[in-house]
Amino acid sequence: MAKSIVSIRLVLICFLVAIFGCLWAANTVGLLDVKSIAAKTPFLGNYIHTEEQEGIDIPVLSPIEKENLELRAAIKGFEEKIELLTSDTAEILQENEKLQEELEELKKYKEEKEKAILNAEELSLYYRGMKPEDVVKIMDNLDNETILLILPKLEKDQAGEILAQMEPQRAALITQLLLGHSEDDESQ
Repeated sequence: MAKSIVSIRLVLICFLVAIFGCLWAANTVGLLDVKSIAAKTPFLGNYIHTEEQEGIDIPVLSPIEKENLELRAAIKGFEEKIELLTSDTAEILQENEKLQEELEELKKYKEEKEKAILNAEELSLYYRGMKPEDVVKIMDNLDNETILLILPKLEKDQAGEILAQMEPQRAALITQLLLGHSEDDESQ
C-alpha cells in the first residue's frame, strides 16, 4: 500500500510538471497569455499584475501637461517667496516704527536740552549783574543740573566767588560735576 501512495504522488507531480511545461511553452510561443489568464482567476488574481493593470497605474503625460505641472510648481515656489517677503516686510515696518518713536523721543530730548541751554544763557545774564552772595542764595534752591548749565556761562571770577560762598560739600559736588560735564563736552 505504501508503494501505491508513492506511485500516485509521483504520477501527480509528473502530471503537474507536464501541465506547467505546456503552459510555459504556449506562453513563450505566444499561443496563450498565461499572465492575463492567471490574473483573472480569483485566487491568483490578487498576486499577479498584468501590463494592462500596470499601465493604468502609470499615467502618461503629454508635454503640455508636464509644462503645466512645472508651471504650477514654479507658481507655488513664488507664492512661498512672496509669503516670506511679506512677513519680512512686516517685521521691517515694525522695526521702522520703533526707530521712528525713538527718533521722536531723541528730538524732544534735544529740543528740551537746547531750550534749557538758552534759558541758562538768559539766566546767566541776570546773574552777572547780581552780587555772588545773592546768587548763592538762589542757587541753594536749584538742582545741580540747572547750576551746571548756568555756572559755566558766568565769568570765571564770579563763578569762583559763588562756589566759595556755597556750603563746602555742595561746592565740591558741583566742582566734580563740572569736571565731568566739561570732559563730556570735550569728547563731543
